[in-house]
Amino acid sequence: MLTYLSEFIAPFWGPARLLASYPVLATLGALLSATLSLLVLPRVWHVLTKDKGRAHAVNAEESVGKPVGVGIFIVLITVGVLLICLPYDPKLYFCLGAADRLRRRLSG
Repeated sequence: MLTYLSEFIAPFWGPARLLASYPVLATLGALLSATLSLLVLPRVWHVLTKDKGRAHAVNAEESVGKPVGVGIFIVLITVGVLLICLPYDPKLYFCLGAADRLRRRLSG
């Protein structure tokens, strides 16, 4: 999505052409994903389940009350950022494997 935005903004503002660069997009995506995770996670602590400890685990009493299940929020944030930062290129998605499996299933 940012690559398409750069096509419209670059004629008016030269540095916007950097949004078409894959290393710049990867850097922006990583920074945006980390920043959003740091900002969103404290706001959803109350939604997360708490660790109750295990009867036979080592140092189980130390983990009681810690939030668990944070990974789902991190994955949702990362996927959202990827949709914004990754350029739409069918070859790129074929490399990811899911589209290639779908193509094979449809062709044979």
